[in-house]
Amino acid sequence: CFSPTCVAKFHEFLRQEYGSIEAVNKEYTSQYRSFEEIQPVTLEEVKKNTNLIPLWVDYRRHMESTWAGIYQFSTETIKKVIPEAKTGDVAGHTFINSYQAGDFYKLMQATDFNSTYTRPFLDYAIADFEKPGNLLGLGWYGGYPFCCSTPFNRYVSWRHLFRGANSFWVYWGEPGEGGSIMASDMSLFDYFKENIKQVKELKEGIGKLFITAKRDNDGIGILYSASSVHCATLTPELPAMEKVLNSVVPLFEDSGYQFQVIAYQQLGEGILRTGDFALLFLPFCQSISEKEGEEIKKFVEKGGVVIADVRPGVADQHGKAYQRGVLDDVFGVVQDTGKPEVKNLKIRMEEKGFPEQFPRTFLDGAIRLGTGQAKAHAEGIPAFIVNNYGKGKAILLNFSASTTIVSACI
Repeated sequence: CFSPTCVAKFHEFLRQEYGSIEAVNKEYTSQYRSFEEIQPVTLEEVKKNTNLIPLWVDYRRHMESTWAGIYQFSTETIKKVIPEAKTGDVAGHTFINSYQAGDFYKLMQATDFNSTYTRPFLDYAIADFEKPGNLLGLGWYGGYPFCCSTPFNRYVSWRHLFRGANSFWVYWGEPGEGGSIMASDMSLFDYFKENIKQVKELKEGIGKLFITAKRDNDGIGILYSASSVHCATLTPELPAMEKVLNSVVPLFEDSGYQFQVIAYQQLGEGILRTGDFALLFLPFCQSISEKEGEEIKKFVEKGGVVIADVRPGVADQHGKAYQRGVLDDVFGVVQDTGKPEVKNLKIRMEEKGFPEQFPRTFLDGAIRLGTGQAKAHAEGIPAFIVNNYGKGKAILLNFSASTTIVSACI
């Protein structure tokens, strides 16, 4: 939204973010005389002038704050009248991109309930970001075509429960209508009778036990970086962030390891130091602030393990490319922070215990080795890089963790 009110709010956002117009000019490589001079730009303008990247990314971040702020305002207004009300979202955010204004961490801090459509990554992110006492559903089900089977209705409520849901959301109950769970005579369809049976069992006691339980974690954190979503939009040659995140989660699920999704803000606030983490995974996290980078460095120095896929930490939280990647020393590499040299190649593994060859996937051909050791190549390009850093270890998978490569792993 480029309305006068949204642009004015953006100027407030910049004041809070930078503190002075001089700091803005340093980041933007600009010569603004006041905050009021700064106007938003389109993606097409950014493609013609890459100096506009941090301005464009910051406006996306501002829009995310504005959208979360609408929920916060609504919550506060409603609770003045109905203090016990639960306010939030019923399936409004299911896409991970630059155009929905959906920073899921900000949204979950501003709401009391959420029932998104089920998605591999969002189910876990929303459950991990929610505030205590939130009403949480993790996917609508009912009369949708993919739900109309007895086996599906036997397991779906359990799946939602095990992922952290404390409520189930069914679409819908109007008799005889398309998508309904009941016929015109108000009798439930046979497939949905199975769901009633399962929910009854849950409500008899075991469900209450799980609702109050905390999902286990094997010491693994998966970073959600909202700014990296926008950096991914700026590198369309590589698979989209949504595809990457929705591929990484099934990989961990099928490997049998439990994990916690952590947000960029939590990382900057020191969650790796306060939580019981042994491994941090960075899925397509091109945008890492200096503060976040320092937290990761300290984590690995003290014995932690960090794993990343393509182009970790090449830009700051505003999307501006670093002169040198903020995590290059940790991974033992030298990256071209400006623009990836995207290749679509097959990877040949040189380590035992792996398939000899992976399917074609996307790599960054511009990467160079520093202290890291390559354990796999793709036509001479390092594809699997291991580096010791302090007491810990860093592993850089110089390829996209998207569907093709992940499906080959599982």
